[in-house]
Amino acid sequence: MDAAAMMELHSCNYYCERPACIKAHRDEMRGWFFDTQTVAALQQRIAALERECEKHKNAVAVYNEDCIAAEKKIAELEFSQMVERGAGGA
Repeated sequence: MDAAAMMELHSCNYYCERPACIKAHRDEMRGWFFDTQTVAALQQRIAALERECEKHKNAVAVYNEDCIAAEKKIAELEFSQMVERGAGGA
C-alpha cells in the first residue's frame, strides 16, 4: 500500500464510508472469515461431498440398469404368456 493510501486509513468504526476504510475493513473481515484453515477445511468438505455425489451417481446408474433389465424380463414374460395363450387357443 502506498503512502497516500496509508494517509487515507484512519481509526474508525465500520460505518465509515471512506473508500480506503471500507476496503481496509472488508479485508480485515475477510481475514476473520476466510483464514487458511477455514478455506482448507471447506475445500476438504467439498471434495468429500463430491466423492459422495459420485457414489450416488454410480448407484443410480446401477439401479437404472437393473430397472431396464427387469422391465425387459417382464416384457419377455408377458410376450411368452401371450404366445402360450394364443398357441393354446388355436
